[in-house]
Amino acid sequence: MKDLVDIYPNPFIDNIRINDIIGPFTYTINNLTGQLLIKGTSNNNKIDRLNQLEKGIYILTISMNSGNFKYKIIKE
Repeated sequence: MKDLVDIYPNPFIDNIRINDIIGPFTYTINNLTGQLLIKGTSNNNKIDRLNQLEKGIYILTISMNSGNFKYKIIKE
């Protein structure tokens, strides 16, 4: 099954880009225990400020009119 959007690079260092989304979207990034670490809105299909995260695995939730979609992202 193809993902709804294309997230790259993954693994990432300090930001990620998200293809296949038209218009602004909101997002959250949680650690694997569910703790909210970052919340924001993007108008340009890019999520910045990720250099503050430690190396590890996180859950990115993208919220749009069509629903919420979760993706595993990896910080190098």
